[in-house]
Amino acid sequence: MMSNEKIVFLNKYFIVISVILFLSSCGEKKENSGKISIKKDYTNSAPAKIEFEEKAKDLGTIYRGEIIETDYSFTNTGGKPLMILAVKASCGCTDVTYEKTPILPGEQGKIKIIFDSNGLINNQYKTIKVKTNTKPEETKLILAAFVKFDN
Repeated sequence: MMSNEKIVFLNKYFIVISVILFLSSCGEKKENSGKISIKKDYTNSAPAKIEFEEKAKDLGTIYRGEIIETDYSFTNTGGKPLMILAVKASCGCTDVTYEKTPILPGEQGKIKIIFDSNGLINNQYKTIKVKTNTKPEETKLILAAFVKFDN
């Protein structure tokens, strides 16, 4: 049987080793496949800013039932990471997909639009609202098309 002094010593030794292991795993540097990456501090950077190549697209004349895909490309021209918080189309005929991860300053991204003209006819004008962590926080995109009944 162990003496109380040995048990106290082993407990203290275990605690010291645990604290050392914990503290050594909490650094800012992260090793990944031999590369060291350092997290950038954006505290004093300019806010994120979203710049679209174009905010309005005209799909021209299409036939009823056609499904058209298009992209709205953008760049983060600000100093902080850009987050797209939500993208909402004005109509169920328009589906959207977008980046859910931060877009770093200087990087580009795109919002993919799928327009389904089934059941539609004549002039169509749809809006897509993009909510981001920018000022202003909402940007409106426009999608237009003329839908012919038959070919």
